[in-house]
Amino acid sequence: MKRMILLLTTLLILSVAGSAYAETSQGTVSLIIGDNEAQINGQSVAMAAPAQIIDGRTLVPLRFVGEAFGCDVQWNNTAQTAIVKLVNHAIEVPVSKNHAVINGVETEVQVPAQIIAGSTYVPLRFIGENLGAKVDFNSNTQTIFISIMTYLNKDQNFKMILPPEWIIDEEVSDGVRVIVPGEGYCQVAFADKGEGITPDNFSLFAGEWLKDYDGKNKLSQDIEGVIAGIVFIEDGLIQLHCIKLLDNGIFTFVGAIPETSLDANIQKQCEIALRSLNSL
Repeated sequence: MKRMILLLTTLLILSVAGSAYAETSQGTVSLIIGDNEAQINGQSVAMAAPAQIIDGRTLVPLRFVGEAFGCDVQWNNTAQTAIVKLVNHAIEVPVSKNHAVINGVETEVQVPAQIIAGSTYVPLRFIGENLGAKVDFNSNTQTIFISIMTYLNKDQNFKMILPPEWIIDEEVSDGVRVIVPGEGYCQVAFADKGEGITPDNFSLFAGEWLKDYDGKNKLSQDIEGVIAGIVFIEDGLIQLHCIKLLDNGIFTFVGAIPETSLDANIQKQCEIALRSLNSL
């Protein structure tokens, strides 16, 4: 345990230059308002229900968009709630309510989800922003473009969503360093095989790991499932230090953003990147 903690702490500080090549994959969906045919990664696909504009808002069928990007989409008939999951990222969207629940936290929405002709529709911007997608709309052709960028690291066998405006800086010996909007950065790295660490006992390991941060100016800390993290202030930076158990071991996810630059959108993007982190 002590050896693991020392290794993780070292990875939070050091990076060694590695390959200059970074592999990414972009998933795309294009929809035309009122048209039942869409394009997924350039291939024509029939839709059960088209995108629509209602009261000046662009609404899209939640199941179609979610599944197009590899999400698991379920419907809870009793609660009248659609549930979208991508690895550890969960979005619960109740129909006709002015809120959604994102990773267990209730979040206000400007336009409630609604059922139209048997399909659950949500505002385009809402689902795009909460999946880490880039969204564009061509008013001349009434065409919606949605894209999600995924970073792939085949050396260390992991992948994660790269939210809009996140830029790969360099691949390092055990992972990757990414530039985050607001003059921040994020580094993801393989830490250890995590032998003997399972989802059942991860919280015990994470509790020991968090002890290394005693004395920090903490804003929050949490252990949830296979993710543990702490947020603290140091040298004018908001520091996010996390560990996550994947199928192939324990990974660190470390971010630092100037206090003056941090906003709700960047916080949301960091959470999406962390929760989408997964083995290839």
